[in-house]
Amino acid sequence: PIRCEVNSHLQAGMYASLTVNASSHNSTQSADSFLTPAGATSPGRLRRFYVAVEEVLWDYAPRPPEPMTDVARFYLESGPDAVGRVYRKARYVEYTDASFSVRSPRPPRWMHLGILGPVFELRVGDLLEVVLLNRVSFP
Repeated sequence: PIRCEVNSHLQAGMYASLTVNASSHNSTQSADSFLTPAGATSPGRLRRFYVAVEEVLWDYAPRPPEPMTDVARFYLESGPDAVGRVYRKARYVEYTDASFSVRSPRPPRWMHLGILGPVFELRVGDLLEVVLLNRVSFP
């Protein structure tokens, strides 16, 4: 299930359901085929987003502390029992269309989110469709 951890959103009735199809290109539901939910003033739109899961090397401490303390060394140095400060991470990146060749620009108001995935802006009654392309080498 998809969920939001913002209490005011939950209290206001925000909820979602998720259906995963083998291929979203064979979608049988259009924006005109769903009902207007309670509280909506008009039928919603189909809002389609293209998101790729991409592998990146992420540095969790790009500016390590100077001098390196024992605690910092414990978390930041690689070893047989430690990952270290840089390792693979899956990142969700929004694209402009199904070709997955041009990244969608992130509006300035969302730049503070950094590596976090895209923000989907919807209205009451909209139908959300996310076309997901998995490009990572790990499950």
